[in-house]
Amino acid sequence: MLSVFLWIVLIFLILLFLLAISPIRFRLCAKYVGEERFSYEFFVSYIHPIFLKICYSSESDNTLRIIWKTFKLNQTKESGEVQGESSETVKNADSKTAEPQMEESEYSSQKSEEKSAYQDEDTKKQKENSTVIFDEALEESEYQEERVSLFNKIKRSINKIKKSKPYRFLSDAVLRKKIKSWLGRCLKSTMKVIVFHRLRIWAKVGLNNPAALGKLCGYFSAARSALSLRDRKVDMTLEPLFMKEALEFEVELRGATSIIRAASCFFMAAFTFPYIRTYKVWRRKKMD
Repeated sequence: MLSVFLWIVLIFLILLFLLAISPIRFRLCAKYVGEERFSYEFFVSYIHPIFLKICYSSESDNTLRIIWKTFKLNQTKESGEVQGESSETVKNADSKTAEPQMEESEYSSQKSEEKSAYQDEDTKKQKENSTVIFDEALEESEYQEERVSLFNKIKRSINKIKKSKPYRFLSDAVLRKKIKSWLGRCLKSTMKVIVFHRLRIWAKVGLNNPAALGKLCGYFSAARSALSLRDRKVDMTLEPLFMKEALEFEVELRGATSIIRAASCFFMAAFTFPYIRTYKVWRRKKMD
């Protein structure tokens, strides 16, 4: 009985390990032909596209496939169109009945507005003359107050930072050096989480200024040579069009990752943090 239980546990652990090392593949495609015709497609699969696949596209239905079942992720727009048509008909009927009533009310309101306008002009002229001098004095005082308040805010924020616990911890040179090296390790490990399989860029660019287009071609060729030296799976092409404004491009990016890669990055960050030195600095600051 114990041997059967051990075999079950062993099989379960093997399955978990296989799920952890199974790849999570993704693909991103974007295309711009011109005249605001932009299309994109995002594809994610786990273990194999037959097992689990998510597809999000601007030209086709967004789908989620789990083994043999396929689910649509986008919502239909028929209900929204029907509601929009019914609301428009109601608004048109209300506007037709309200037109004769609005004409009578507008004629009476125009007369009252003309009388009040003449009275308002006289009062506004008197107020403007009296408020100009007062506004100038207020602006000068407000400007001085803003300068003083801004200086005080900066000074208070600096004092708060100096009194904060992270600043006290980082004041220790040894701890600061260890945290800097720990952040560098974390950055390197996060860059290794995703593995890029292919990068393809095709672009057609046209400018009226040939000098600017020549500079752009130089930058593009430099980026292509730098990426091709590091990885041979990069394909970048640029077609220049002189004395003509145009923009067309196609981008395809393929890559993969896995659960064990993300977990290894997390465990590396958790187990390599300088806990002992942090505890020593914290205890020393507490004693002081």
